[in-house]
Amino acid sequence: HQLSVFGIVDRDQRVPAEIAAMEADSIFVLNVAEVENLFCTREVIELVSRRLARDPDSDFQKVSDEIFSRLQLELDTQVSLRVASEIQFQLGQFDQGIRGAGPLVAALQALTNSIDVNALYDQWVNRFNAIVSTRDFEQLLEVYNRKSLASQAGTALGLKSGELAELVVRLARGECRDEVRLALKRYLGAFGAHMA
Repeated sequence: HQLSVFGIVDRDQRVPAEIAAMEADSIFVLNVAEVENLFCTREVIELVSRRLARDPDSDFQKVSDEIFSRLQLELDTQVSLRVASEIQFQLGQFDQGIRGAGPLVAALQALTNSIDVNALYDQWVNRFNAIVSTRDFEQLLEVYNRKSLASQAGTALGLKSGELAELVVRLARGECRDEVRLALKRYLGAFGAHMA
């Protein structure tokens, strides 16, 4: 057949090696941790704010403050999720071709000894703290796994829970289609290059 098939998945806590392997199979990874985070991007918040005849700068500041505040409350949870994911990925690299009890035990010990949990934890604490201290909102959306962020953003815009996503979808289906597509394209990772 002459079809080109692609997949798009959340970034979640994927490590760069995993992302590269997936993209080699045409499974593209978003530049945000959760697909729901797309509704929280600065571009989308400003577009929605303008459509609601509100102040886009003020609304983005409210959304940003709310989400950064939430991240600080659950920093340990987010760091732990990241570290656990990296450990799981590294354990998944275990060579299943090894034969014999002794070699299997030795390979497993070598693999587990190579995983420095404290170093990984410190690395992610430092990354999250840098994001918070610099208020890097794009980086926050890339690493913050919390499906409820769009609801929090909507509340900051005066919307009820779930209304932000519904409004953005309606705008994307209507007269703001090109604006929404442009606002989201840069967050679609390498897949953005395949969009018309």
